[in-house]
Amino acid sequence: MRKLFVFCVLGIANLITASGSFAAHPIKAEKFTLPNGLSVVVVENHRAPVINHTLWIRAGAGDDPVGKSGLAHYLEHIFFKKTQHLADGEYAKIIESFGGEYNASTGKDFTNFYVTASRENLPEIMRLEAERMGFLQPEAKSFDSERQVIIEERRMRIDNNPAARLNEALEASLFRNHPYHTPTIGWRHEMEKLSANDVMGFYHQHYCPAHAQLVLVGDINLDTAKQLSEKYYGGWQNPNCKERAVWTSEPEFDTTQRVILRDETVQKASLSRVWLADNLKTNLKNSLSLLVLTDILGAPRTGLLYQELVEKDKTAIAVNVNYSPFVLGPASFSIDATPAEGVTIEKLEESLDNALRNIIKPQQIQPDSLNRTRNLLKAESIYALDNVQGMASILGQLLMLGFDEKFFNEWPDKIAQVSQTDVEAAAQQILGNPHAITGILLPKEAKKK
Repeated sequence: MRKLFVFCVLGIANLITASGSFAAHPIKAEKFTLPNGLSVVVVENHRAPVINHTLWIRAGAGDDPVGKSGLAHYLEHIFFKKTQHLADGEYAKIIESFGGEYNASTGKDFTNFYVTASRENLPEIMRLEAERMGFLQPEAKSFDSERQVIIEERRMRIDNNPAARLNEALEASLFRNHPYHTPTIGWRHEMEKLSANDVMGFYHQHYCPAHAQLVLVGDINLDTAKQLSEKYYGGWQNPNCKERAVWTSEPEFDTTQRVILRDETVQKASLSRVWLADNLKTNLKNSLSLLVLTDILGAPRTGLLYQELVEKDKTAIAVNVNYSPFVLGPASFSIDATPAEGVTIEKLEESLDNALRNIIKPQQIQPDSLNRTRNLLKAESIYALDNVQGMASILGQLLMLGFDEKFFNEWPDKIAQVSQTDVEAAAQQILGNPHAITGILLPKEAKKK
């Protein structure tokens, strides 16, 4: 029930860009802070007798000490073990006994723990989560078993997946000085050496109420939320908690690099191109423009790159464009393409370069394409509004990035204000930038006799 958390894994980018009808039905978030420093946000949604309880912690893989990568993720696993008043595995049994859905996710910036269940179970949920946050006491054997679990998770997700290994190498090359250089799950040789003292040290340093944000979305009111929060979280204390360290910054990226990975398990070659990009905080206007550009370029069938590479040149069978500015550190903008049968990587790369040169020319982004994308980004909002878990994920992510429900409600208007000039400028800034990293995934060459 646990999984590696990269904020797109929760669909945060897709959900938030689908928030168009929020203008007509804005959410109302009410806030309070407990004496111990825990911040609580409540969003009433009485469409169904359901509540989502998500606890966010301002600590993630970016806070892993140098040489101890994977520690934040390792600790996330340990949270499902023994506490002062809960036996090993008892947490999961209780949640499952009343039909609750639970999970935890570790990202570069934050870690979150969520439970979705019927409203009458909220007191029990809070009791369990407060117990885990304040009284984690795993048995020695749990550290050994969970270390093997995370190593196996890395083997399955990364080591046995050439595309994932290439992406890991691209990130390590793109983020040269920033903590994003290191994979969230960790480097295997460092994971193998993580100890119980490492885990508990991270827990005592980062897990305290002042570093936490509780988001409650669903069939609840403010008075009930205050009463329950004070009862269960009021006693959460951690005098050993320390301020989050200031992350190292990324120097100017002024090189062009190539990363090539060959693996005997590769059945189909692929080509990737990745650039450093702004996040929402560093440049809101440009980030919004890049989000719109992402769909204009990469939408299936209608995207400009699909039209150029798949329909026209027939050099590719698939094209994907990815960008998520919902991060504290530098973001990345990437294009991935799979060559058509009989097309070499060299030919595909030539076709991609030609397409990018054409796209950044003036008036290449047509008004109808821009309008379609803006409407698309606003059309699916009803799904987010009807999903307490999705709404809690969106709002919690924004809160952790320093935004609020006002930004959440204004999102459709901000998307609508993105102009053709804005998108063309964003395209020129990214696609016209030669300082990028190209990744190539290939099968291993046959040995010569």
